[in-house]
Amino acid sequence: MSATQLQSLIPALEAAAADVGRRFVDTLQRIAPEVGATCINVAGGAASYAGPDSPLTGVKGLQPRFTHQNLAEIEDFFAKCGAPAVVLELASWIPSPRVGDLVARGYQQVAEELVIVRDLELHPRSFTPSLPVESVSGSDTFAQVMIESFSLPHEDKWRLLGEAFCQIAGTWPVAVVENGCWMGAAHLMLSGEVATLGCDGTLPAFRGRGVQCALIQERLRLAAQAGARWAVAEVLPDSGSMRNYLRHGFEVVCSRRHWARDLA
Repeated sequence: MSATQLQSLIPALEAAAADVGRRFVDTLQRIAPEVGATCINVAGGAASYAGPDSPLTGVKGLQPRFTHQNLAEIEDFFAKCGAPAVVLELASWIPSPRVGDLVARGYQQVAEELVIVRDLELHPRSFTPSLPVESVSGSDTFAQVMIESFSLPHEDKWRLLGEAFCQIAGTWPVAVVENGCWMGAAHLMLSGEVATLGCDGTLPAFRGRGVQCALIQERLRLAAQAGARWAVAEVLPDSGSMRNYLRHGFEVVCSRRHWARDLA
């Protein structure tokens, strides 16, 4: 696709990112009401509170037109929720004056990821996983595999993250399982014509065997079969995940920078 065509996809991809935040909160409200998860819509995006130190607590999908008033609303929302900081995930379509406003307000860039996408017009049979992949909706093992794949602490917030992703409506958690042994797992969520691929994790003992490639292939098959037009993922620049996705026809659309401000 041309650069212009890729840029034209950003509004739909950012809307899908905001949808992830909203639906994650909806799921937490159902399976873990004690967390106090909640969400507000603001400037085309979603500010989601999923716990004071949850990686899903933050703002996704803000449109370029956001204002000082929007920022004040966001900060007030997270302060009332008891969050220690505000994290804004902003695509590179945000104009420089808005970025300057963030810096003047005390925000600092703390992370960056690349948003990558591919067209799903090809027939679903074009995507055939190279290893056996199973649907694992509702499985307790999914969270454990995610924790071990990413070397995360064995803490409630990470286990709850995996459990929630297995129970969001309109999603497919999948795993490579061979002879009853889990090798890796990942997640797929549909938002209209956009399919979001995430949570890719391979257990250390099975790395280098094509596990992530099989997970990508199966989710592309499922997404195309479900009628999605675009598949999107977030990867770290120059990472192994980025290389695997590029091999499967993905292209870089934009960067997404994370800006944080301590509310203390």
